[in-house]
Amino acid sequence: KQYSTLAAPLTNLTRKGAFSSLDAWTPECQQAFEKLKCVVANDITLSFPDYSLPFRVEVLSDASLYGTGAVLLQEGRPIAFTSKKFSGAETRYTTGEQELLAVLHALKEWRCYLEGRPFTLKTDHKPLTFLQSVPTLNRRQARWMEYLARFDCTWEHIAGKFNIADALSRHPSLHAAILAAPVRRMQDKRRSSLSSDLAARLKSAYARDPWFIDQNNVGHLSMQNGLWIWKEGSTSQIVVPNDDSLRRDILSRIHEDPLAGHPGCTRTAELVRCSFWWPRLAKDAENFVQTCDLCQRNKALSGKGHGLLQPLPVPEAPWESVSMDFVVALPKTEGGYDAVFVMVDRLTKMVHVAPTTSSCTAEQTAHLFFDNVVRLHGVPKNVVSDRGGQFVSKFWEVLCKLVGMCINLSTAYHPQSDGQTERTNRTLGDMLCNFAGRTPSVWDTYLTAAEFAINNAVNRSTGQSPFFLNYGYHPALPVWRELEVNVPAAKTFAKSFVSRMSDAKSCLDAAQQRAADYYNKSKRDVVFSKGQLVLLNTKNLRSFAEGSRKLLPRWVGPYPVVRMVGSVAVELTLPSNMNIH
Repeated sequence: KQYSTLAAPLTNLTRKGAFSSLDAWTPECQQAFEKLKCVVANDITLSFPDYSLPFRVEVLSDASLYGTGAVLLQEGRPIAFTSKKFSGAETRYTTGEQELLAVLHALKEWRCYLEGRPFTLKTDHKPLTFLQSVPTLNRRQARWMEYLARFDCTWEHIAGKFNIADALSRHPSLHAAILAAPVRRMQDKRRSSLSSDLAARLKSAYARDPWFIDQNNVGHLSMQNGLWIWKEGSTSQIVVPNDDSLRRDILSRIHEDPLAGHPGCTRTAELVRCSFWWPRLAKDAENFVQTCDLCQRNKALSGKGHGLLQPLPVPEAPWESVSMDFVVALPKTEGGYDAVFVMVDRLTKMVHVAPTTSSCTAEQTAHLFFDNVVRLHGVPKNVVSDRGGQFVSKFWEVLCKLVGMCINLSTAYHPQSDGQTERTNRTLGDMLCNFAGRTPSVWDTYLTAAEFAINNAVNRSTGQSPFFLNYGYHPALPVWRELEVNVPAAKTFAKSFVSRMSDAKSCLDAAQQRAADYYNKSKRDVVFSKGQLVLLNTKNLRSFAEGSRKLLPRWVGPYPVVRMVGSVAVELTLPSNMNIH
């Protein structure tokens, strides 16, 4: 607290040419140095945010003629302080704009804590509490308000004498710095866990595995509650012994968890690796997923067509560019829904979904878009969509112009232009098919779990989960709450959220290049032998089921191969009641 004020004489010495001789170290500098040592040694320390409790944050901000100051509190305890000197142009802002700039600086500094959570924003400048009801704003204020719209904050006025942040902005020689270094690593609340029977199986397997019996092998491991733990930095994982049935059980529990949504090979391995480790884990996860019956029957094959891939430019910031599409022709639910509106951030790959109807109008689409995207993340610069009637209507065109959004429509009859949303639709359909099973008319009750599973899974393009890139921490899963041993699953965080976003963008660029290389390859040639068992695609099986076919299994069988007809057709032995022609 008040670091910039106390350190002002020392800060002045950092100017170019200021410390030309020892005479520059004045009594004031020595006095400031002694005061700083006393302050550092006292018991006023910063607290870590506690995510296990209801998160109520207060941001107290203030501005003076020289700079801004703010303090971040939780339950009355300081989490961080910050102050910033005004630039030459900013010193000429009006008082109201300077006070609003103080708020803006605080929110940018602590975005990783505040975005996505309700909090109280306190200020001693009462006009700011009425800012949202001002009928007209200048360009600068409108731009700032667009950024503030990302946050769920409640404005509150307090008297200046009670504002802790006031002292941070008052010293006339303010050459500010960050008052308290931002927390480098947020507390990850994941708890890798096992049920009691699985924990007992692990301990029993340790006793049977010769590798763990030899103390020379486990010297680099630590024992917690009878389980061997491997630690590297902030990463802690349970080491699983050489027991195939035990490893397969762990893969099954995580892969088939409703909040995981039957992810693919890479994502399954990433979820397991958050809490467990054993040699060749990725290969075991790949073998498990490839033999999963539900995944084989319900997931689509990833084929390749003609034409080179033309990737869209990578956005510069989260929710700057959003792609949208509809999943239609679903079984009608009790609520009357038979479609899903899908919205995807093109940078972080975060997905929002909303149940709707196939007759959804352009105006209803706009309400869904504002409720699920604008309300949470602000107005994007551009939106990418297909040429559905909702997106080519005059209403949608005029609305986008009014809010400053550009419309990018996919090429007619080429849905690959919006391949990101198309792939998300397919993933969403696979998850709903797995969840709903034999009662597809209740798919809307699983929509929230499907959205969570997609956003919590590590995206191969960015190397991080969409949830982590947006909020800076990993959420908890029920499968990890049963174990009493504390095994944090967070990877070593980058030094700042900006650098993590930069890494994600670099990964996204590389992923787009990989996708282009993969897409431009020729299709593979597959030859089946007589008697081989294969699954049959249900796309052309009109007698397979009545009504909506949206959530039916994509594959049935297996059936034996009779012979190859030419190079691409196969004759199968099918049941007598299955008429295709």
